Amino acid sequence: MLGQALNDWIYRSPSWLSSTVFVLAGIVASGFILVVLTRLVREETRHLHNEFTLFTVTNIAVLYAVLLAFIAIAAWEDQQKASEAVEKEASLIEALYLDAQGIEDKGLVGELRMRLRHYVETVTDREWPVQRAGHVPDAAARFAPYSHNVSGVQATDVERHHLEGGNAQPAGSTSSMPIVTAALPPAATFPARCGG
Repeated sequence: MLGQALNDWIYRSPSWLSSTVFVLAGIVASGFILVVLTRLVREETRHLHNEFTLFTVTNIAVLYAVLLAFIAIAAWEDQQKASEAVEKEASLIEALYLDAQGIEDKGLVGELRMRLRHYVETVTDREWPVQRAGHVPDAAARFAPYSHNVSGVQATDVERHHLEGGNAQPAGSTSSMPIVTAALPPAATFPARCGG
């Protein structure tokens, strides 16, 4: 119960607040231990162990610094991976949104675009706060059943759109690039036409 409350507080509070509380708690706990040990252990006994204490504290400080560096590196890498995942998902959503204009069924296009907007709003408004709280989100699972509608669009619909536009593929060509790019706006197909 206490562990769950502490987890909730850590994830829901700003980083500066939780960091400040933990640093201050560490300082107060250290001061309390120092006062208690000063009263319980005689001064002569404390002076006998100064060299051992210095050696021990130095080793602990080095170990702490190394562990802190590893934690910082791991946190940085996790942040980079999350950033890359968000960029990839955003570009895929944008591509799907733009590619929808090549589908003949305009009702499906409108519904697809509406659901894509809803998905983006759900992720940014609900799912990211859920992740920030340390839980696993489910926005993609709620969107998955709609993929059957999109996967049901036949390639011939795109090919027909392509051929009606007068961009027929040369005879004997095995490239599928003209068919794929037929449904994309010119700005989206520029890298493909340039070989990029």
